Amino acid sequence: MFTSSNSVEGSSSKRCAGCKHLRRRCTEDCILAPYFPANNPERFECVHKIFGAGNVARMLKMLLVDERVQTANSLSTEAYWRVKEPVYGSTGVVICIQQEISAIQCELAKTLAQISMYEAHNAPVQQPPQPPPLVQQQGSPAILSIKEENDNLLSEFGVVHSSLRKSMEVIGGE
Repeated sequence: MFTSSNSVEGSSSKRCAGCKHLRRRCTEDCILAPYFPANNPERFECVHKIFGAGNVARMLKMLLVDERVQTANSLSTEAYWRVKEPVYGSTGVVICIQQEISAIQCELAKTLAQISMYEAHNAPVQQPPQPPPLVQQQGSPAILSIKEENDNLLSEFGVVHSSLRKSMEVIGGE
């Protein structure tokens, strides 16, 4: 891209790039000379091709002196990209960069998901706490309710096996 220069110092010619390109004599009060030095003619050529020398000179004259450097730099940057990319100009570059950012963000999200999956896979599995064994004292409500349910089921069928009855008596404490 172009380098910005604010003076014509160091140039071998007395004419600025604008006056050289337009084949005219460069006066001391030339509005283009401070912003388009002779040692960087491509900078002015792009600006002239896109905006026109008269329009650029008119814009620079309307601005405060402090704002002219920034404006000349902005115009030359926009003109450079418009010459390089005629359809989209600098907007095309911005769009490409935004697409790259989106693609990289998607890749980052996938990578973070993979990392968390690997971390979860390699993490030691903690067993949930086991409830205490159901060893309750004789006559406790839990055992009595189980014994009552079993007695009800057995009485429905009318058959009580003696070994089952003994087991239930041991559990129930009868």
